[in-house]
Amino acid sequence: MKKIIIITISILLLLGFWQTVQAIDLLLDYPTIPGAGEIGEASTFPGIIRYIYTFALGAAGFVALLAILIGAIMYIFSAGKPDKAKDAKDRIMSALLGILILLASVLLLRTINPDLVNIGFILPEITPTTDAGNIMCECSQQVQSATNVPEGTSDRDQWCQQYVQNNCPSNAVSCSVVGMDQAYTGTWWCNWKAMWSAQFEMRPCTDCRVDGWVCSRYFNNALLTPCSSAGTTCSANCL
Repeated sequence: MKKIIIITISILLLLGFWQTVQAIDLLLDYPTIPGAGEIGEASTFPGIIRYIYTFALGAAGFVALLAILIGAIMYIFSAGKPDKAKDAKDRIMSALLGILILLASVLLLRTINPDLVNIGFILPEITPTTDAGNIMCECSQQVQSATNVPEGTSDRDQWCQQYVQNNCPSNAVSCSVVGMDQAYTGTWWCNWKAMWSAQFEMRPCTDCRVDGWVCSRYFNNALLTPCSSAGTTCSANCL
């Protein structure tokens, strides 16, 4: 009868202590254990048991492996000393027995409630990058040309500027003079370039390539100038 009263009082005290603990904010930041999460104000009783059990399981496993390592070293250096060799074997066997007890406890708790020993690692969620869509494609093309300056031109620079202005393609974004070159024959050449650029609808960034569907359509169909033409430079960007 006395034992029943003592057990009943102990259970009531334990429940009262547990309610008090739940009402008090945690003052310590407990570390996060892989597979067991962390302890917080919203932690449940099974979650705390799982946290403590996972920590104890890892610590016990580490100690057991350390004991096996120490026993192995002792056994290696116990040549000619039977007593020390026996102590080393006993240490190794005790560590192995401890590991077997740990495995048995895991099996027992898994039988009671599999969630108590669910210590698998949670992989981080992989979020798709912006390459998946919602990208503006910008395609640009630059064509460089050289025009012979007529002989006897007094102001070659002025003539080159006027020529580029008059012969700049209507659909080009801009045209500019690159420079003047004189051939070995004495002939002067006006070097100039024309620039085209266009932006297209939202598409995957993988399509925003020189050989992609969007830009290749622009270069080959809209401009009628393949990127492989002499003096032609093409580029594609994701905005």
